[in-house]
This record gives sequence, C-alpha cells and structure tokens, in this order.
Amino acid sequence: MLAVASPAVVEATAKVTAARTAYADARTEVSRLNSQLERALRTEPSLRDPEAAERFRTEFLAEHADAYEAERSTAQSLATALRDAEPAIRADGMTLGNAGPRLEILQGLETLAGSSEYRQAIELAGRYGRGHDATVPREETAAIAERAALTGLREDLAAGTDPQAAVRTAGGLLGAAGFASRTPALSAIGNAIGAGADLSAFMRTGDPASLGAAGFGALGSAAAVTAVFASGPIAIGAGVVGALSLGGKFVTRQIAGDNEYHAAIDAALARTHGLTAEQTQALMGRAAGMLANAGLSSADLAALARTNNLDAALAVLASGTPLDTGVYGDAIDPVERDARMKALEQEEPGLPYLSYEMRAVDAMREERRAQGTPAELLVADLKAQGLLP
Repeated sequence: MLAVASPAVVEATAKVTAARTAYADARTEVSRLNSQLERALRTEPSLRDPEAAERFRTEFLAEHADAYEAERSTAQSLATALRDAEPAIRADGMTLGNAGPRLEILQGLETLAGSSEYRQAIELAGRYGRGHDATVPREETAAIAERAALTGLREDLAAGTDPQAAVRTAGGLLGAAGFASRTPALSAIGNAIGAGADLSAFMRTGDPASLGAAGFGALGSAAAVTAVFASGPIAIGAGVVGALSLGGKFVTRQIAGDNEYHAAIDAALARTHGLTAEQTQALMGRAAGMLANAGLSSADLAALARTNNLDAALAVLASGTPLDTGVYGDAIDPVERDARMKALEQEEPGLPYLSYEMRAVDAMREERRAQGTPAELLVADLKAQGLLP
C-alpha cells in the first residue's frame, strides 16, 4: 500500500479543491439573488398574477445573468475536475495515504450534488463507487446520488414539471448510474407527493401549510420541505417559486437588507411593468398592497402607478368599504337609503325605525352585489372615475 498519495492524486485533488471553492463563491451569490427573487414574488403586490410574475422572473434572470452563468460554469468545472481525478484515485487504491484526497473527492461530489450539474453528480457518484476496486465506499456514493436526484426533483418541480414525471426522471438518472431507481429517500418523497398532487400553492408562496393538500402529509411538512427544497432552486422555475423559509413563515420586508433587496429587484420590476423608478417605488408601497388585497390585478396596479393614481384609487376603495362588512360595494348612499325607508314606511306603516333601515340597507347591498364581485365593482368604479383606462 502507498504510504502517501501519488503526485497525480495530489495534483488532481488540488484541482478539485480549487474548483469547489470557486463554485461555493458562485453559489453564494446565486443563493443571495434567489432569496431576493423569492421575496419579491411572495411579497410584491404587483407580482401576484402569474403572467406578471413570469415577466418579472425573466427580467430578473436577465438582469443577473452573469451570476447564474457563473454558477453553471463553475459547477461544470467542478464536474470536470472530479472526472479527471477519478482514474488517479482509482489507481492509488483505498489506502491510508489517499484518505485525505478521498475525503476531498467526497466533499466535491456532495457539493456537485446540490448544483445545476446534479446529473453529472449522479453519474460521477456511480463512476467512483463502481467495481471491486472502488476507492469511495458504495454507501457514500449512493447517498450522494440520492441527494443529487432530489436536487433534480426540486429543479423539475420548480420548473412546473408534473410531480410524477419528476419522480420518474430522478429514478431514471439513478438507474442509469447503477443505483436502484427507487431508493428509500426518493421513494418516500414520491409517495408523499402522490399521484396528481397539486403543488402550485406551495411553489407560488413557499408556505408549508399548503403542503397537506399536496400529499406531503405522509412525511410531515417539515421533513418534506427540508428533503426537497432546503437549498432552494438553482434558478427559479417559470412562474413558480421554491421555498426558502422552512418554518411556515412568509418572507416579509424588513428595514435591514432593504437596500440590497431594492438593488436586486428594482430595475427588473420597473421593466416588468414599464414604469419609472419613482413609479416603481410607489408600486411597492402600502396603497398597492391594499388595492391588490381588494382584488386589483397586476396590470391594474401598474396602470394606476403609471398615472400616479394609486393613492386616489385607495381613497375610492376606502369610501366604498364600510366597517360593518369590510366588503367593497357595501357602502350606502344615505340619501337613497332614506328614500327607500320612506317608501317602506308608506307600504307598511307602524314598524320600528330599525326595521325599515335594515330592510333598505340589505336590499341596496344585495342589488349592488348582484352587479359583480367586489373586485369587479371596484374596477368599474375606478374606470367610471377615470382612474383606470
């Protein structure tokens, strides 16, 4: 047995170490950007509509294309370094002399398993663990392959792939690399997802409370989220969002970090809606949030911001939303109410005042609600006042 690792192994593992360090730096930046993207998609009122969210995602990825490309290129470099090192590691054999290099190889494979090159991680795990002369224990490479398969599953789900198709793809990658295609971890996740499970609510908001309906109850929400989404997508999938927060809490704005947040998203958000910087800031404010909660679409909010009418629209919303119901359109015109009460009194004299009032108010609200939903009524009123085109 070799007392020390061969020069070839020392050189090869040094390249793996350098590649892994470069990847870690690139991935840190992508993770930071993903957290800002996820925060925007969860919290910005003007991104609640899927079409607007997808436009913003496209603009955001274009804005930060260099960072996402760095993650991909450094992951590819790490995969190449690991591939080039395998013959030298195998030639040395499993000895005390190359225990350190073998540990470095394991760390490199584990890092690659969580990257955009997860497919290569599975294939390389199979390569390193193959044969009687394998220098990395099979149980170690199997665990790495499973983690890489789960990265792929997470990526496919984030891209909107059907859950069962995503499970089949992950299983196929494992099988092609010489691992059981239905490993315990993958099987558990696949069973938890269940046939036809709808993950859209979770992928849109990242709220683990929605996972019960998606079939994750078999594992428990926390276990399922941790297993599949713990490190977040490499690049957010079209129209949907992976989970960053695992505690059931939505990402909310905080003063600390707002400068970084705005630096990351403002330009992309402005291009998404065709707004100026000042209009974009207004679109991210309190008025837009309340109007979005009232049912206005992303396009309506952008139109109000573009004409500087967000505050005026909020005043309309407030005037038409009485405290007793909190429903837009239920506000009562006192003149019409009094006229109806007088008509009721003439038809049925002698009833208590409150009876006339309640009957008049109920009739007016029922008629108003029959004209459309609260959101539809609000939009109609905003158009009638010239605030929306």
